[in-house]
Amino acid sequence: MSTINASPTRPASANTVSPYKLSHVAIQTARFADVRDWYATVLGAHLVFDNGKIALLTYDDEHHRIAIIHGPRLAERADDVACVAHIAFTYRTLEALVATYARLKADGILPWRALNHGPTVSLYYRDPDRTQVELQIDVFATVEEANEFLASEVFAENPVGVPFDPDRMVELLASGVPVTELKKQGAAQGKNLAGTSLVKDDFATVPVRDWKTT
Repeated sequence: MSTINASPTRPASANTVSPYKLSHVAIQTARFADVRDWYATVLGAHLVFDNGKIALLTYDDEHHRIAIIHGPRLAERADDVACVAHIAFTYRTLEALVATYARLKADGILPWRALNHGPTVSLYYRDPDRTQVELQIDVFATVEEANEFLASEVFAENPVGVPFDPDRMVELLASGVPVTELKKQGAAQGKNLAGTSLVKDDFATVPVRDWKTT
């Protein structure tokens, strides 16, 4: 078992009160309309407010999940600056994630990488300002199972994950391959392994396996 486990530098005391949810993300952009419309399309969100300077969008019972703020004088962000790496949104099922991939592909919106991280199956997109947005599903049914994987040697050896071909995933799901098999690392290999360059050569393609299999 790996001894490399995340832990807070200062343990929370009994008096510490943590937030009960993350409510929204606010994005500043010079491409106000493009960014607003991109998030509405990708997330299937609707506008609850838009005055041309601030737009608020939601896709559930929260009053707004995304805020878009117009900053016409904002400069382009270089790739070599500190920033939020990505924003992630979780879907309930693999079928929902795959359907979203197909819908966005029809609109010309494609992921720049597709990875099975182990605890999640994830598609990474870039908005018009190149901010990364991850659309994902949870692989494990419980938090306990996910935490067990994150504490395993398998994850310590390869914390990035294994690329998969989203088009192949669409085909296999439609052909009746069980979701439990498609959630495994190494499933849905194909020609369109987006993001392979980010993964160690040893993990660019692997046989389908259950992570507990030795």
